[in-house]
Amino acid sequence: MLLCIQYNEYKEIQMPIPLSSNEIIHVDHKIKEASYSMPHMQAASDHYMLGYLVSGDRKWFSYENIKIAHSGDVGISKPNVYHRNCAMSDIPYERYIIKFRLEALQPAINLVGQSEFDILCTDYLHFLPESQIKIKSQFEEMYQEYNNNTPYSQLILTGMLHKLFFTIYQEHLPIESSQLLFNKFDSRIHDVLVYIENNLEYNPTIDDAAKYISLSTSHFSRLFKEVTGCSYTDYLTATKLQHAQLLLGNTQLSISQIAYKTGFSNANYLATVFQKKFNCSPSKYRKTCIDGIF
Repeated sequence: MLLCIQYNEYKEIQMPIPLSSNEIIHVDHKIKEASYSMPHMQAASDHYMLGYLVSGDRKWFSYENIKIAHSGDVGISKPNVYHRNCAMSDIPYERYIIKFRLEALQPAINLVGQSEFDILCTDYLHFLPESQIKIKSQFEEMYQEYNNNTPYSQLILTGMLHKLFFTIYQEHLPIESSQLLFNKFDSRIHDVLVYIENNLEYNPTIDDAAKYISLSTSHFSRLFKEVTGCSYTDYLTATKLQHAQLLLGNTQLSISQIAYKTGFSNANYLATVFQKKFNCSPSKYRKTCIDGIF
């Protein structure tokens, strides 16, 4: 059954813990359950964030857009960008985050140019497997150095941050953004988007979604399209297909099991919708993933 959690329109927007006065770089490593979702929007006020997703699949929501990250991806977030993320798969969520003040990376930004740096911040960055291994190793080394906490660790971390940044800059794959841009911000719609992710297998109807944020169906339908630029049905279908792609590429579940987990009534209906969208059957898509084409 659908999650029955009372919606509160006036949810608190939280701020991450700021950097301490004696730090210009802070390195954090977390492992959480696959189902973990950030309960609130939050934004850093005094630092940038550079993150590496070790495992899991996450959907990231900001005031302006939606982005999707998979294991091996890197994201750079600027200060004062309000965001939250939630699970897209059953894979445990593990990530590294480097928080840094602008002055820690300013020399590198000056070298590549502000416009190039801004482009890197627009979406998650993807890499070939050999680059992912190298980048993960650098995050691990920075985490170890941060925990050494010697009098010169911050200076060492500054050098390591520059090395990591240039590895990312030189080795990321061409940016082909598929993010959804919002026409405007509405906290109620953002909460519905997370609600969809958390209840996808139950195929939440437009009536369910409207009820979740205490709106009439007609009001909700208009508001959803105003914010996202698409209908609720189109968005729900696109989200189901995103999850189906993940399950086809990363699990051995049958097509029927995937249909159930993604809210399709049966395997035949999933195959019909999948073929129409991608001009490819689910079985063929799975084979191409195994063969390394996708």
